[in-house]
Amino acid sequence: MFLEAHEDLQVCGEASNGEEAIAKAEMLKPQLVIMDLAMPTMSGAEAAYTIKRAIPETKVVMFSLYPDPARKDMAKSLGVDLVVSKVDGVAGLMDTLRELMSDREFRKGLDHVSNATEAA
Repeated sequence: MFLEAHEDLQVCGEASNGEEAIAKAEMLKPQLVIMDLAMPTMSGAEAAYTIKRAIPETKVVMFSLYPDPARKDMAKSLGVDLVVSKVDGVAGLMDTLRELMSDREFRKGLDHVSNATEAA
């Protein structure tokens, strides 16, 4: 996965669909989950809602090809903390993650990242 190439992040899990993302998040209790809005079995938005209800302190970043205002609003209403466009690429995602991690309150105790990705 592309995040493993960045030494300032530690990937503790990966999932290929929304249901798997929920199961891994509940097991690993990560501080941060990154997932796509469009995922098989269950959408990333539905999975984010379930993850935020189970682990409210977990930050959820949606990395999506479709970050239009309506989808961003829907994602935010389901508990997604940030929506990043895939058009911005990995560099845009990394800039956003670094900005998020520079937040003192969030950074406190940060020791691993869970990464839920769409199926290849």
